[in-house]
Amino acid sequence: MNKTNYYNPLTKTVYTAKMISNMGMPLDTFVLKNINLYPLEYDIPKYDPATEKITPASIVFNEYRHEYYQTFNVEKLSEEEIRINNQNKEEDLFIKLRQCRDIRISTTSWLVERHREESDMNIGTTLTSVQFAELLEYRQALRDITDSEGAPWDGGGEATPWPTVPEFIQNVL
Repeated sequence: MNKTNYYNPLTKTVYTAKMISNMGMPLDTFVLKNINLYPLEYDIPKYDPATEKITPASIVFNEYRHEYYQTFNVEKLSEEEIRINNQNKEEDLFIKLRQCRDIRISTTSWLVERHREESDMNIGTTLTSVQFAELLEYRQALRDITDSEGAPWDGGGEATPWPTVPEFIQNVL
């Protein structure tokens, strides 16, 4: 799919449509040509972002169509660039894992608060002491998941080995 920027061959400057709009200029080809801005067509080539990058190569003038066209090079990433990309992906997965974990912890926060308030008021608690201990162990297992072997897995998705939710919690949630 062709996309369009605008090119000034005198200054060799490329402008996006947004940049031109921000300057208060209409995106009218006739008006733009009068100030030496010509449509610059381009296609982003297919590439594997895990191992390759694209860089602008050159701007070519098509005399038949009276247009400029941007070409690109597809280059292999260095080992260092690949390592940095993979490290960033792992950091993103850890962020997602923590967000999923925090949601799971927050869904049981009200149970902890209710149990503590009932205890403070010296009234009968809804949870037994065994259930409350199971709840606290479950919440701690959630907190520990980011330090578990194999983390971050898939960032909290189906491949994440979540701790088993105690049965009494499943019935309440």
